[in-house]
Amino acid sequence: MNTRTKNYYVVVLIIAVAAVVVAAYFVTEKYRKVPDKLQTEKESITYAEKAIRESSEGYTINIMYPQPRNSEARLAIEQYINQVNDEFMRGLLSVQKDQLYPSELSMVYNVHQSKYADTYELNTYIFQGGTHGQTDIHTFTVIDDSLVTINYVVASDQLEKLARVIKTHIRNEVAKSMIQSMWLDEGLMPAYDNFERFIIHDDGIEFIFLPYQIASYGAGIQRYTVPFEILPGAVVSSILAL
Repeated sequence: MNTRTKNYYVVVLIIAVAAVVVAAYFVTEKYRKVPDKLQTEKESITYAEKAIRESSEGYTINIMYPQPRNSEARLAIEQYINQVNDEFMRGLLSVQKDQLYPSELSMVYNVHQSKYADTYELNTYIFQGGTHGQTDIHTFTVIDDSLVTINYVVASDQLEKLARVIKTHIRNEVAKSMIQSMWLDEGLMPAYDNFERFIIHDDGIEFIFLPYQIASYGAGIQRYTVPFEILPGAVVSSILAL
């Protein structure tokens, strides 16, 4: 092998070694940074998801629900799930065997995150015969790592004003054939139980009302967000200061 050929192979070898070193550097950097990225994404998750699925002759159960990191909210949600599930199973005892459609328990959820709070909304549908099924919504709101109820958010002396605001909205937005004065008067009576389903957004508090609470079944679930400025004394000052 002459000197010229030998020099050629030396140059090729140097280039190949340099390419391997550069490639190894970028691969190392890539895999070194991945765990950092995954850890960041993991820390941003405030809840996990669980499912309960069961199918047998005559009924089906399909439940999807969140498991918050907050232990108080997680325990409350699990207790609620167990309660709904137990009531559904007890209800099967009274279902007629010749029922046309199988009984059903299904649940889905939404997570609402604002700068003030995290709210976990559970939507339940149960069918055990009859003309139509039953719909229920339950909300769990966490503020400053504490599970709170509506009496923490809205002062008792603001309930009457809150009821008037929502009643005006319902009369303006829902067809008259779908509402009755009795429903509005009872469903919006200034009592905490009537406003227990709520979600805290950046711009106000959303209240949820089930069928027959303030309107007919055909009108569906009613939702209305009351802006903070409408009820300046309603929201605890510490919430808005977060």
